[in-house]
Amino acid sequence: MKQYFAFTRLNFILLAVAMAVVVVGMILMSGDGSTKDAFNPDIFSATRIKVAPLVCLLGYILMIVAIMFPSKRRQEIDDEPVAAPKPAKPFVKMPNKGNAIKGQIKNTKVQIGKNKRH
Repeated sequence: MKQYFAFTRLNFILLAVAMAVVVVGMILMSGDGSTKDAFNPDIFSATRIKVAPLVCLLGYILMIVAIMFPSKRRQEIDDEPVAAPKPAKPFVKMPNKGNAIKGQIKNTKVQIGKNKRH
């Protein structure tokens, strides 16, 4: 039986792109902050407050799409008819009681006196 993974190559590529988009969003949010001595107005820039969070959100949405994206191989597996399981075979085949007793009697030979040494 051939083993299939839950994700295909396309799913992994989409996940990698989504992670890269999230990293880009985090980089856009980073930058110098304000210090005790000087206020940096750049912390309230549109890039840090509006664009970067939207880029991160887009990356997370793309991750969900990458996980949920159906593959053709998975659809082919789902479309294949499932064969009915074969009936289980008994572990030990039990002989008919009558035949077993007859066989034991036939194979048992009682020899009296021949095995004694004088």
